[in-house]
Amino acid sequence: MRRHKNTTTASCRILSDSTCLPDDEPYTVDLFFDFIKYNFDRHSSLTLGHRSPFIIELDLFWLLEHQNIRLEALIRFIEYILNSEDYDYVYFVSIEQALEWLKYPRKLDELKDFWAFSCSNTIYEYDIDCSDIELNLLTQDVKESTSKNDSNITDSQLIDRQAEDLFRSSIAFHSIWIFILLILTVLFYDKYFVHK
Repeated sequence: MRRHKNTTTASCRILSDSTCLPDDEPYTVDLFFDFIKYNFDRHSSLTLGHRSPFIIELDLFWLLEHQNIRLEALIRFIEYILNSEDYDYVYFVSIEQALEWLKYPRKLDELKDFWAFSCSNTIYEYDIDCSDIELNLLTQDVKESTSKNDSNITDSQLIDRQAEDLFRSSIAFHSIWIFILLILTVLFYDKYFVHK
């Protein structure tokens, strides 16, 4: 990614790099939209040749800082690309889908029927954990703590709150259970099957 307009052409590795945007301009939706669009157009221009894929790396910290502005600009960019006839060759896919395409490449006219790009109505167990209810509870906790001017909550604590569900799945319990079973198996084997 590169800075655009009348600023220097400093290279940026990822979207969240703070050197990508000019320091002298206020952060607005238009600024972020223009930045993403400029880099996308530069990436996909015919003079440089069509390069694939154009990766938009999103991380939680990038979305938390200037949250409404960045999210609105990103949604505006996606809608702009999807509604423009000039970009009918563009697909928004996950990394997993892009890897499937690399393993099983298809022509552009075959992508609509490509199994890796199809959306299924299947609801997986992990989809339920990420429901709006959980997000609303987290958002409510953040609003309550910020309304009380409680400065004890940090961005890392928000991430920790989201990671708590991993340990509720009793992964530690199953690990200990397997370890105990392994020890019992070794003791049983040593007692009855090893000849001295």
